[in-house]
Amino acid sequence: MVGIYDAKPSTAWCDQDAVGMRYHLSEIKSVTRQEYADDKGIWHFDAVLVLEPDNPYSISGHAVSVRYDDQVIGYLPEIDAVHYFPEMARLAASGFDAGVNAKLWANTENQNFSLKVGVLRPGTIVPSNDPPDTDWALIPPGRSIKVTKTQDYYEANKNTLPISNWGTCYLVTLHKITRGTKSPVVEVRIDGQHVGELTELSSAKLMPYVDRFTDKGLSAVCRAQMQVLATNIKITLNALPAEEAKHPQLNNPVVNPLPVLAKKEQNPQLYQTPGRFKGTGSTSDAAYPQGALSDKDAGCAIIVFGTIIILALWWLASCMNDAFSGTSSYTPSSSTSVSSLYGELENAYRHAT
Repeated sequence: MVGIYDAKPSTAWCDQDAVGMRYHLSEIKSVTRQEYADDKGIWHFDAVLVLEPDNPYSISGHAVSVRYDDQVIGYLPEIDAVHYFPEMARLAASGFDAGVNAKLWANTENQNFSLKVGVLRPGTIVPSNDPPDTDWALIPPGRSIKVTKTQDYYEANKNTLPISNWGTCYLVTLHKITRGTKSPVVEVRIDGQHVGELTELSSAKLMPYVDRFTDKGLSAVCRAQMQVLATNIKITLNALPAEEAKHPQLNNPVVNPLPVLAKKEQNPQLYQTPGRFKGTGSTSDAAYPQGALSDKDAGCAIIVFGTIIILALWWLASCMNDAFSGTSSYTPSSSTSVSSLYGELENAYRHAT
């Protein structure tokens, strides 16, 4: 049985586009029947992202479907699925799909759909390291908080840390430390090793988590992004300040919410991922081809193609009228009509896009 790995952001905001919904009309209707729409006619529901390495319509082999009740309702655009692939492949190899938020606007009569997904950014979904061996709770993601005094960690590990301009996601543990008469601050560790500290102001935002979780015998854990540069490192926590947290997040957190995954591979193609392609769409002879145009681009293509046909017929009719009237005759070198035709086509394309 496939598990669900939490890849939801801290808010219900959905900004990742999905495409190909018109190929899965009956599945879209199933969502509208089983879920309730808000007063604006928008359906909000839980969905999952599923890697389909065996999808025959994918150009890259990295197709990612959006599913509701294990039924395909759309796909991530190919250009976006490629960025999610390393983490999706590790999840798939570990027996998990990515749990996400979804928002649907649907007009089933006109077959007009808009589907957006709420998911963490690529590179921040799956941490590179394993969770702690002891019981722990996760601080919900929310805001970027800078870790200071990281130079000692960099000097001790600079020969093994790969330079990464975009950063690598880690799970870090937070600990309360006191030095002399100063106010306590939060120490940050990766796999038990000191990597830096938070300022007093930043510490105050997360210290309630550390205190409450410690009282329950839990380690306080949050996601962090480490950016390794040529002479130093930058570490940024992704954590929701305690004053913005809901009561259960602070006082009754889920224990050990993330599982241990398959060992991280530097080359994601090495993961053993199962085939998950479900076959053809319910309302088409073929499931949505990942390399195809999005719904918007397909509409533009239809407009341009139609314009080409009309202009070609108009041009042919003009040539025939000229031939019958004896004013001119068509030859392949007639550049005026050809250049005019190209100009019309260019204008049509600009208006369409």
